[in-house]
Amino acid sequence: MREVVLNETISVKTTLTQSTPDASRWSFRHELYRSDGVKAAIVNVDGAWLDLTKRKLTTPPKDIVARLLDLPKSEDYKQTDVPGKAQ
Repeated sequence: MREVVLNETISVKTTLTQSTPDASRWSFRHELYRSDGVKAAIVNVDGAWLDLTKRKLTTPPKDIVARLLDLPKSEDYKQTDVPGKAQ
């Protein structure tokens, strides 16, 4: 959106934009602001928890779930279904 120069101080606002109820899958939006307050970039990140032993997607520990779901949510936040789980 706008240029950020080398050694410029930036601030980042992070919000949770989407998650499953068990926090196994999630999306974040990072809004980067220059030191003069101008929005420089928006970075959207999608992720999921991976069990490295089983090499499969998994659910994080309950304390991590609570922390993740307690993050600030975006205005367009939505909770999605866990893929493969019956409703």
